[in-house]
Amino acid sequence: MISGHVEDRYKSSWTIIIEQDREDGQRDRATKSIKKKEYKTRPEAERFMNRLIIEMEQGTYVDASGMTLSAYLDKWLDFAKTNLGYTTHKRYKGIIENYFKPELGFIKLENLKPLKIQEHYKWLQSGDGPGLSPTTVHQHHAMLHKALKQARRWQLIQVNPADNVDPPSATKYEAPILPDKKAFLDFLEMLLETILYLPAIIALATSLRRGEVCALRWQDVDWDDRRLLVRHSLYREAGAGLKLKSPKNGKARPVKIPAHLLNILRREFMTRYEETNFTDHGNDYICAWEDGRPIEPSYISHRFGKMKMPITFHGCRHSHDTWMLRQKVDPKIVADIAGRDVGLTQRLYEHVLPDMQEEAAALFDETIFGLEEGY
Repeated sequence: MISGHVEDRYKSSWTIIIEQDREDGQRDRATKSIKKKEYKTRPEAERFMNRLIIEMEQGTYVDASGMTLSAYLDKWLDFAKTNLGYTTHKRYKGIIENYFKPELGFIKLENLKPLKIQEHYKWLQSGDGPGLSPTTVHQHHAMLHKALKQARRWQLIQVNPADNVDPPSATKYEAPILPDKKAFLDFLEMLLETILYLPAIIALATSLRRGEVCALRWQDVDWDDRRLLVRHSLYREAGAGLKLKSPKNGKARPVKIPAHLLNILRREFMTRYEETNFTDHGNDYICAWEDGRPIEPSYISHRFGKMKMPITFHGCRHSHDTWMLRQKVDPKIVADIAGRDVGLTQRLYEHVLPDMQEEAAALFDETIFGLEEGY
């Protein structure tokens, strides 16, 4: 049995006393100090004590006293595994093992201060350290901030020390894209006789992510309404092989496709199966090897690198979005097609938007005032 009470030991700095029966009939006594600035009243301390007793009885209580940053990051990464893609989980593990554990891992979680984190970031960029770029260190900070934010939710720490750290600014990166119609057509011509042609033209025409393209099956094509239903993303899970992951909201994302792509898909289906009944092979993957196995996302990126293409496969997505914005398609529509937040879309393509605004101003001059550009 677990019981407890609070004591005013240090001039209104309340202390919780937890007692638990042992098998020999004796009682173990454990104390947990509650800082005055965080628990100013007895009722506050009692509420925390009651919650603590419930967690201990249910076996969900985690004692953060003495827990090092290294031990916590291992625990967090294990819990976060289900919500992270394979490559993200692998990248986070590498950052933790190679950069955080050796330098900060021994520090107790409750003793980790903003200054120590700030000094660590400075060392990471220095010549005495690994000499990482500001962008890379910014990514390290994003991961640490996320991990410590979860520690606060789990009530292992009262504040997130990463909130009060100034990470280095990430260098703005503009992914290479296909700039015009000729570049689009030349790019597809290079891939025409390869297994990469179909994934590439789907990505260029729809802005689907690599995993989403690889996860497409024939049942995801709405032939009558000329659209794709993006239901899954294909990824590799450590020790479990290729898996299909549903969107976070659980809903399929409908994406209209050009008539040209629809015709390519129809020809591909009829060539592959020598029939026109599109319902018979619904579970088959669209982008597949001859034996029906789906093309793995990492294989596509690897082959693009080997072939030294003018853009990465992800560049197909950026090329689509940039082209749409330059054709004055509403950013909200572009974001909906890509399956991302409109605010993020505007930040990603802020280098495109000023040109669009200039074109819009010139169009207003021409249509309203009859002024030509340069008047």
